Amino acid sequence: MIELDGGPPRERGEPEMASPRHAALNAWLLAHRYLIEEVFPLRRFPQGASIRCGGPGVPGPRALIVLSGEVAVTQVLPGSVDPYKSLYAGDVWVHPAGPGLAAEEGLFPVHLVAETACQLRVLAPGQLAAFPELEALLGGYGELQQKKHLFFERLRRTAPFRCIRARQLVELLDRAEVRTYSRGERLCHGREGAGDGVYLVLRGELAELRRVAEPLESLTERILERPLTPGHLFGRPGMTPPDGSELAWVEVRSKHAAVAFLAHPPVECQRTRQAPGARGLLPELVLFRSDFSAAVHEWGAEPLRLLVDRVAEGIRTEYGDAILIVDVMPGPEVRMPRCPSPVDAQGRWVTHHRVQAPHGKAAAEGLSALARDAREWDYFFVRVAPSLWEGLPGPGGGGHGSAPVREERLVWKLVQLHTGSGEVRLPPGFEPASTLFTVLLGPHPRRVSRADPVGTVRLRLEPRRHLHWERFEGLSSQERDSVLRWGRAITGRLVGVALGGGGSWGLAGLVVLQGMVERKIPIDLVSGTSFGALVASFYCGRGTEGLALLRQQVPRLSWVVRASFISSEAIAWYVDRMMGGIHLEELEVHCFPVATDISNAQVHIARWGSLGSGVRASGALAGVVSPAFAEGGRRLVDGGFIANVPAAILKTWGASLIVAVNGVAKPPARRGAKPLFPTRVGWFLHGLNPIERAIDVMRSMILVFHASGQQSAQMADVIFNSPFVNYSPWDYGHSQEILEQARIAARPVLETIQKKWDELRLTRRQREAVPAPPVQETPDADPNSAAG
Repeated sequence: MIELDGGPPRERGEPEMASPRHAALNAWLLAHRYLIEEVFPLRRFPQGASIRCGGPGVPGPRALIVLSGEVAVTQVLPGSVDPYKSLYAGDVWVHPAGPGLAAEEGLFPVHLVAETACQLRVLAPGQLAAFPELEALLGGYGELQQKKHLFFERLRRTAPFRCIRARQLVELLDRAEVRTYSRGERLCHGREGAGDGVYLVLRGELAELRRVAEPLESLTERILERPLTPGHLFGRPGMTPPDGSELAWVEVRSKHAAVAFLAHPPVECQRTRQAPGARGLLPELVLFRSDFSAAVHEWGAEPLRLLVDRVAEGIRTEYGDAILIVDVMPGPEVRMPRCPSPVDAQGRWVTHHRVQAPHGKAAAEGLSALARDAREWDYFFVRVAPSLWEGLPGPGGGGHGSAPVREERLVWKLVQLHTGSGEVRLPPGFEPASTLFTVLLGPHPRRVSRADPVGTVRLRLEPRRHLHWERFEGLSSQERDSVLRWGRAITGRLVGVALGGGGSWGLAGLVVLQGMVERKIPIDLVSGTSFGALVASFYCGRGTEGLALLRQQVPRLSWVVRASFISSEAIAWYVDRMMGGIHLEELEVHCFPVATDISNAQVHIARWGSLGSGVRASGALAGVVSPAFAEGGRRLVDGGFIANVPAAILKTWGASLIVAVNGVAKPPARRGAKPLFPTRVGWFLHGLNPIERAIDVMRSMILVFHASGQQSAQMADVIFNSPFVNYSPWDYGHSQEILEQARIAARPVLETIQKKWDELRLTRRQREAVPAPPVQETPDADPNSAAG
């Protein structure tokens, strides 16, 4: 459980505001601060609580502002690119159906849960009627939720955004500011007005007026008008039409209109490679904190100090980042000696630096000045003395999930190390958004009653062995893997793989995992649906040995499938027996089995409990095998109905490189049979053919799961669409033939993954200077072509 220490109280009468990026909403709150408690009353929710306006059975909130803590949102929207996400302090959320009690609310099922103890400003029901301006503004945020997938697809097809990774583009859309206008208002005036971002039309009608270049002898100019309706983009240079016309202005034609504005376009995509010593990039400040104070007296050494040394050496050895370890010690006055220069490019060891400060505020100010003066370093790994945490300000300008913030602003991260038992108290001023929780797994089984916080890293390291570590090279291979996984989480290099279902067709995921292991590409997170969850469980539970074991066990899976027709408990029993009864919260490589909660029409992600139970729920095909059950009697069935390739959860968990595998291909074209007698009676009897009806059901299910996989894989950087195979998804006897076809088709995809990993493992400054390439996807094979 995570508990947030309270910070200093706000001044009386000062309302808590949303993030500064929500300028229009902040302006309304400031102008109506005397109504804050009436319109947005303050609500507190404990960890794990379902966020509602009242008791059980009462609809959830229509809008909220997060003041502290973390809120998990699961929302099923048509074509959604982020069906599950986390909200942090300053975030604004509005129901996709709008802030009012709309009739179409049932079309957008939403579930909100407090991941940590949190404070929220929740919109009071029935208060919007008196504030039409606020209703229009919040309605714009609801429209943005509905249309986000449209803007996502259209922005990815434009030149300025084509090189943005899917995760970055979704984060840009999350930071969009909603603005409202009335008839006759003008916006985006000419070149200067269009150069500061891109506009997305949410509601209403606008007109874009453009000047057309005329011959020099002409004394008049010609103005072209282009209507703009919901879903259109305008405003950013590089999005001009082929006629070469120049934007004059945009005018609102309807009574009211709402647009979303991306104020910070991704200019880093247009940069060229910079020198490693570029002056514009500041080092990231990574603060380490642990609950090992008792171990210091018992062992005579501090485990955190040794762990930080080893992870810094591992990052330096594997990825070449320049890391300065800074020890901040208490003292009567501030002493901040000038930082040494980084070691040469061939050096392996990190450099240590010692500073002194009388209190936490002075320590933060000194670290900030130190970082601005030593820009040649990539990271400062900071170990703060326990007495200085009191009064140490929180991260200034740090992004959500510790996302890098440029433009001369420092990035602060907190790495909180603990043993996974008991409460974890964050220091004042720090939020889960900028904290990387790290759990040390001991030799004994770990059992929890709550899931770990989003983004948690687990390390299977024995603390007492820390005393015998001398250098990173002296660690065992398993210990090096654990330390490097921690380092990838700290430096933003996590790799995630999303595996789709489809019975034996899901063996394509096994091929991709094996190929990545052979190429020594790390795998830190694996999500899976149905058979993909089974493959994920074998890899996460037993690593490469598990993949080899699964290959041997595939022919026997038909017996497990037959037994599951009676009870899906057979799946859980089989997985737990193969994996030794390990639980999800004990896995170093995170495993996320995804199921469909048909009771609430929601995605269900298993994050704690038996590994076999999670796989069982993910593969319980509705109507064929018995469902699994969750708290409150909720029924869980196959996750393929809602997210057959669950890539979005990997983005939420911090993966920087996401690989998706869709094992369900489009079925080949099939010529329809004709009745023996082509009369009305003959066609009637032909429609009663039970064999043809069974084929129709089968092909329909294949199309549903294929489309679900394609839609849910949008967040991936590399998408592998496995070719269609002429074997039933329940035919495990021909697994070798299925594996061989997938292996041949996956070769170019694995080369693409290798290329993207090589780019990700560059030093921080090289990665910041090189734009990300566009998403790579293997097209669906056309069964009517020669290749198909």
